Amino acid sequence: MLFLLLILNFAISWFNAWSVGRVWIESKMIGGLFRMTVWCGAIMSACGFTWVYIALLGILAQSFQWLPARYIEGIFSLGYLVIILPLLGSGLGITASSWAQFWRQKNLINGGIAAWNTYAQISNIVSAVRFVPEAIGNVFSAFKGDDEEDNRALLLMLAVVLVAVGAGVMAARAIILATARKSSRTVLSELQTQHAAT
Repeated sequence: MLFLLLILNFAISWFNAWSVGRVWIESKMIGGLFRMTVWCGAIMSACGFTWVYIALLGILAQSFQWLPARYIEGIFSLGYLVIILPLLGSGLGITASSWAQFWRQKNLINGGIAAWNTYAQISNIVSAVRFVPEAIGNVFSAFKGDDEEDNRALLLMLAVVLVAVGAGVMAARAIILATARKSSRTVLSELQTQHAAT
């Protein structure tokens, strides 16, 4: 079940990055709220990829017993703390943008999107209120080690989270830029075809 959730999270993150890439260049030209919303989508994608990598690396560390249990908890807790604020901030931006879109064009689809984004944002805030204190406690617990073995475990825990964050950001960036390049070539080709026809 966990791996199915990770695959779903990876697929959603990939789709978010692909969607952002399709409008990346256009958003640079338009700017404003549209550009902010596109950046929020990019951040959401990077956070999603990061969580997948944290989960996979945490499961590997647990399976091969690379770290004691409190450092495994520390990986998940520190990973959660690293992504929760960007996740909440970008979710707030996307929710505000979807309500603005619904205000401009009142229809069932825009209303449904705004309602879903609002539900997801409230759910994320409630989860953060519940889990952030526990996550902070788990991270502080990992920092309480006092011998050399604890210090090595702590460094490995921090390295796992840093690698996951870096990999998450790089995955989102690579998909966004590749899609943006492809999208710009398609638009350029269409413009050249229209120009040739006139």
